[in-house]
Amino acid sequence: MPILTTGSKRGFTLLELMVVMAIMALLCGVVMGSMGATLEEARLRSGARTALAALRYARSVAVSQRIPSEVTFDTQRRAIGVQVQNTADDGTTQWRALTTSAGKTRILPVGVEITSVRTSAGQESATPGAASDEQTGPAVTFTPLGQSVDACITLRNAKGHQLYLIMDAVTGRGEITDKEP
Repeated sequence: MPILTTGSKRGFTLLELMVVMAIMALLCGVVMGSMGATLEEARLRSGARTALAALRYARSVAVSQRIPSEVTFDTQRRAIGVQVQNTADDGTTQWRALTTSAGKTRILPVGVEITSVRTSAGQESATPGAASDEQTGPAVTFTPLGQSVDACITLRNAKGHQLYLIMDAVTGRGEITDKEP
């Protein structure tokens, strides 16, 4: 069987392959650099959703079990936890941390911090609806009717971008916004 030859070889030279690889490496570097800012924003939004979920869960526990509940904000550890108020047989009350999967203490994503927890009274300390505990920091408390105080929780990422969780006193509901209240 005869072999036909066309006179030219097909394929890529080593130089052509190296140029293509250099262009791909350059494009990957540009894409990775732009993804850093996107990743920081995603972490901030994730932290805000975590805090809002804890607030909603605490409100639902307060309403369904007809006992006060609160969300504590540990600014040092960047943690958010849900607690309920228990009354002992002797009549004393104390806060007990929930250990359910929805109520357990959550740590915010890396680079996200709680910068402030303000109430309608303009304080970060103990006021009706917002309590302060030396071990955990400021907290937002819900009544058995699901009410709280007006509150604003500010979260910030490493790039300085901020998101705000706004709590309505009458309904006890919250929302996330990027506009400062």
